[in-house]
Amino acid sequence: MTTILAANTGNWSATGTWTGGVVPVAGDIVVANGKTVTIDTLNVTVAEVRNDTTGGAVAGGGFTMVSGGSLTANVYGGTIGGTCVTWNGTAGQSVTLTGIFTGGSATTAIAVTVTNNGNMTCASGSAANGGTGNAAHGISWTSSGVLTFNGNATGGNTGGNNQGINFAGTGSSLIMVGNVTGGGTNGGNGVALTGSAQSLSLTGSVTGASNIGLELSSAGSTGTITGTITAGTGGAFHGVRVNTFGTLTVSGNCYGGTGANAYGIQLLSSAATVNITGNAFGH
Repeated sequence: MTTILAANTGNWSATGTWTGGVVPVAGDIVVANGKTVTIDTLNVTVAEVRNDTTGGAVAGGGFTMVSGGSLTANVYGGTIGGTCVTWNGTAGQSVTLTGIFTGGSATTAIAVTVTNNGNMTCASGSAANGGTGNAAHGISWTSSGVLTFNGNATGGNTGGNNQGINFAGTGSSLIMVGNVTGGGTNGGNGVALTGSAQSLSLTGSVTGASNIGLELSSAGSTGTITGTITAGTGGAFHGVRVNTFGTLTVSGNCYGGTGANAYGIQLLSSAATVNITGNAFGH
């Protein structure tokens, strides 16, 4: 396993972009080193992609995907604010990412950001984890497109507001097959919907743990959850909190947690509707 640093801003495929003139290959750890690298090769597989100080690199910089591209790598947010891998999506276009995406230790040190439009698929076995910095999300989504995520999402343990997946945008859709788990007491949600007119399809369990598992703050949206919802171990660490939403349909059982006022589902909005096909249990 070789650590390769970017030497210049440029294309991934260009030897002049890299220290030593060697284009990264499978198994390498790739670090932005303060530069901006465009991943112009459509199918890239490496061990890790980072924008921190690994290998003596300068913190910062990042990587930009192109439409139609595929990246298989674990992606890590850095030690200063900024995104490691970005795709400025285009309507009708898509990208594929496979790996574990983990936010960094600084405020807004995000692993993956998708903006504008377009669709992204994360293949089976992927995971999105909040970091330790404030708003250091695993995935930050502001596109109006579709995210198909096959894997688990977990909030960060410290730092605050660091979601596994922070899902914003207007008219965007999240299709997820995997489990959602809240982070630490001072961390973040596994998944937070914070846009408007969104749709959610979640097949998997939702657990509050030491924070709220799934936060729904998305006006005029609809969602389905097929799986068990369980509140967490501390006060008000709900499995699901519905702040602002349209209609949520749950097919599965809901369990209260071991902490005071820890609900399987907490409904705060009179404008929202929650339909449950299953049983509800206190603790």
